[in-house]
Amino acid sequence: FFIGLVVILITGAFYYTLAPSTKVTGKASMVSYEVKGSNISFEYPSNLFLYERKTALAKGEKSSLMLVENTQENINVLTGKDTSAREGPTAISLSVYENPKKVSAVEFIQKEDIHDTWNLSDKKIVESTVGTTKAYSYVWDGLYRGKTTVIAKGEYVYVFSVTFLTEDDQLLRDEQMILNSTVFK
Repeated sequence: FFIGLVVILITGAFYYTLAPSTKVTGKASMVSYEVKGSNISFEYPSNLFLYERKTALAKGEKSSLMLVENTQENINVLTGKDTSAREGPTAISLSVYENPKKVSAVEFIQKEDIHDTWNLSDKKIVESTVGTTKAYSYVWDGLYRGKTTVIAKGEYVYVFSVTFLTEDDQLLRDEQMILNSTVFK
């Protein structure tokens, strides 16, 4: 019991240092997060662990982060403490790409070779909005099922992806909450 309590306290303290501000909205606490230098902020449910990758970014990628269910197993996988050969957890990810050529979101989806998930899709793009900004989404199927939403705004292209096992997965609802709270600066 004592060891479990210590693990929970340490994990909570570590998580608290990642979350600059937290507010309670309904049943779930929401954590505010700003991707530094990328003109975007959003809120995410506090039951998720956010990991921002600092190295080994893809060509043109400025920022890359993942949100997964906040379990010790998932934290160990994302932070490299678990190096066993295995699939990663289902996740919500955000990649921010520099956009010096000012390509549209649709051009980015169809022509950029960065996201190979387009090749796993049925090639149907659905238009929506994130805030007041046009967004374009498509679904795909690989190791996991997934949905990718792309927004081109200013000097960046923002790529949100969520992987899931079934249409009822909580991560799909979490990703929608994140998109609904996203603010571009």
